[in-house]
Amino acid sequence: MITVLLVDDEILEIEKLKNHVHWMELGAQVIGTAENGKQGLEMVEVHKPDIVITDIKMPVMDGIMMSREIMNIYPATCIIYLSGHDEFDYAKEAITIKVSDYLLKPVYIKEFEKKMREYITLCEIKKIKTNKLINESMNLLNSYLNYDFLYNDLIVSGKNRIYEYISTFIEIINSAVTDPIILHSIVNAIAYKITGVIKIKINPNLYPQEDVHSFLLYMIDLVKEKMFTDQIFNHKIIDHIKKYINEHYYENISIEKIAVATNLSASYMRSFFKKYVGCTVWDYLKQVRMEKAAEFLDELYKVKDVTTKCGYDNVSYFCKVFQSYYGVTPGDYRINLNKGKNV
Repeated sequence: MITVLLVDDEILEIEKLKNHVHWMELGAQVIGTAENGKQGLEMVEVHKPDIVITDIKMPVMDGIMMSREIMNIYPATCIIYLSGHDEFDYAKEAITIKVSDYLLKPVYIKEFEKKMREYITLCEIKKIKTNKLINESMNLLNSYLNYDFLYNDLIVSGKNRIYEYISTFIEIINSAVTDPIILHSIVNAIAYKITGVIKIKINPNLYPQEDVHSFLLYMIDLVKEKMFTDQIFNHKIIDHIKKYINEHYYENISIEKIAVATNLSASYMRSFFKKYVGCTVWDYLKQVRMEKAAEFLDELYKVKDVTTKCGYDNVSYFCKVFQSYYGVTPGDYRINLNKGKNV
């Protein structure tokens, strides 16, 4: 079941969402509530909810600062802002950071449930896929890691050996696993398993707790650094995003849907894709749709049908996008195609 955390300093708003939304019918469960971002962040670390619904302006820590912290630790979390009309521009700016969506207050239950049903469904699909991949990968992980090996080669040999070990293992899983979701999971498992060895093997009477804690943080940072700077891994993320777009271009897809499907936050996906591909996600989606549109026109589909098959609702808008992309209208494009065939 999908888990939800509610964060808002307005108690009545919290109670309204918690008690009047039909969460069980939606396939979700509210695992807790918090009155500010600091409390919310603490609950996220304990419960690891799939969805966090938060107000923006709150005492102690606001929703934007909390969402930044959450995305640094659990980037797959779906975060939805609640905002008043006077916060609308503020909310739009915040969306560019790392959240999935925003909803305006006051919240109307039926509209809210309709919106939540979409996100809950996406989260369920993601969890099923992720769990399947994790289960299939555990044999690979366990066959490579064992406590004696880790203790003898890592703890005894020191940090340089640890870096060499992590680099080698990530190269192995990069060649064996194609999905970035499972790569995240495996790399996290490396950190947890190694830290587990350290906690078991290191005598606390010989090594101060502060030194052990510092060493654990070093290794976790090392794993993350290696994972996010690995070019093979980066290419796999890009391929994953492109694959989703190529398979769903005809749907009414959004940045948020693509992000959830690829286990990334919306803003991280935007910047990551732009950095490594050179164009925005929307530009790539338009490119795929326009290439498909040209194919459909060549196959003598009507412009109205091509519009629908390429994910557009409005024929006039589709024609405008097509002309901007190709320099001619869909009708003229087809005429030019026919002239070329008759030459």
